[in-house]
Amino acid sequence: MEANNLSQRVIVLRGCMEDVEIHEKVDVIVSDWMDQLLIYDYENLLGSILTARDRLLKPGGLIIPSRATLYIAPVTLPDRYNEKIDFWRNVYGIDMSAMVPWAIQDAYEDPCVETIKSENLLALPQVLLCSSLQLPPHLA
Repeated sequence: MEANNLSQRVIVLRGCMEDVEIHEKVDVIVSDWMDQLLIYDYENLLGSILTARDRLLKPGGLIIPSRATLYIAPVTLPDRYNEKIDFWRNVYGIDMSAMVPWAIQDAYEDPCVETIKSENLLALPQVLLCSSLQLPPHLA
């Protein structure tokens, strides 16, 4: 903060939000609260940031980032399908097709983060979920 002449105005606190002890409410909370796809909350980050918001944030304060939008679109991934599922139909000349149901479950059980090329989109993305951590003005 010294390099930007903000050391008298900005104080950075590093640590778990549940453990931070301060004597006044803060103007801004910066946190990487978004877990995988905004759906899975493996580390309970959402609970932590909501607790911090309620415990530490001044009325009208900001959480950064404070909102996110999740889009969904049908895609085709033939290379991934062939690698993860069709592979089992003939493994070096041995019929392993009994493994296909397991392979399908395994391939689609957990979220997978990857870049999808536009030619693999089957339809335009649509908004699935919008989330916001800011309190509505009447509750702030």
